[in-house]
Amino acid sequence: MDLFFTNPNQELQKHIDDFNIKYIHLLALVFGISQVFYLLLTFTPYFDVPEKLTYQILYLINSAVCLFFYFSVKLFYYKDNREALWVERAQAVVVVSITSCTVLLSNLDFKNGGDCIMYCLIVLGITTLSLQSPLQTILYHCIAGIIYLSVYFNYLGSFSFAYTIKFSAFIVLCFTSGIVKYKLFADKTVVQIELKNISEEFRQASLKDTLTETKNRRALNQDSYLFCNENCFFLFTDIDHFKNVNDSYGHQNGDLVIKYYANRLCDYFGKENVYRFGGDEFMVVVPGMNKKDSDKALKSLQDSLKDVVFDNKSHSFSVSGGYLFNRLGSKNLTFKLEDILRKLDHALYEVKNNGRGYFIQA
Repeated sequence: MDLFFTNPNQELQKHIDDFNIKYIHLLALVFGISQVFYLLLTFTPYFDVPEKLTYQILYLINSAVCLFFYFSVKLFYYKDNREALWVERAQAVVVVSITSCTVLLSNLDFKNGGDCIMYCLIVLGITTLSLQSPLQTILYHCIAGIIYLSVYFNYLGSFSFAYTIKFSAFIVLCFTSGIVKYKLFADKTVVQIELKNISEEFRQASLKDTLTETKNRRALNQDSYLFCNENCFFLFTDIDHFKNVNDSYGHQNGDLVIKYYANRLCDYFGKENVYRFGGDEFMVVVPGMNKKDSDKALKSLQDSLKDVVFDNKSHSFSVSGGYLFNRLGSKNLTFKLEDILRKLDHALYEVKNNGRGYFIQA
């Protein structure tokens, strides 16, 4: 009920605005064409009333406003995906134009012996189909109804209580249907938004390593497009003799060491640039990092591992790795990334075979 009577959140409001833009856009086309048709009829011999010029002006205004809105949205809003603020304001102009011209035209019809109420009721019913908040819906129909009745009784020359009751009942029915439609749409959209958010949470969770809270290998593949147009620093690294840590101190302490190393990588290269491959292996990709900055970060990284406390004791570790600088380009990203991994993996094993504890450029 809070959602029903208060302003919706930004995400829900965007769905409501999108719905209204599409609906009013279509309404403007249909109504604009109908006004052109009626305008043309006024130039035929069958349309012979004293207020012909007034009819023509009203039809012309309505058709011009509606068709201008339709084509401007078609040409600029949908094509360029601009902000909807000007569209929302233009929508208000279209609705006001349709309503005001309809009130005048329907009363002119009455004055000339026509069915004055049908024209107004049709438009009131159509505009009810758009999505507005309950207060906006009630305010719109009350204002439109009061103006219509005022003009109608002016032409009639007297006040009709029975007609007022009937017309008011119709207005209540119109804005009630509008409120119900708004509520149903809002409830449905809120559920869709919640499901979308839950889905996004699961997607994000699938891209994160649960132990270190860094990104995982799947995330690296998804992020590969970020490395297309800028030279990147690529590092593949692991902890030297990590198996001995697990064998000597247990896997729980081994996990602490992995987390500690992951945190240091994040400190020197940024958390958004660190990917855990599995075990004690990590991949680091830093767009725009140069040789000087990478050498400084690698030295600081080695120094930070000389005093690691776990199992109530201080320990010193070393790490090894291979690195290179590369630009993926925009084609065959997966193949190029795998090629880089092969080069880095080869460099890492070269370090392992030559004493460990340092980094080499692949």
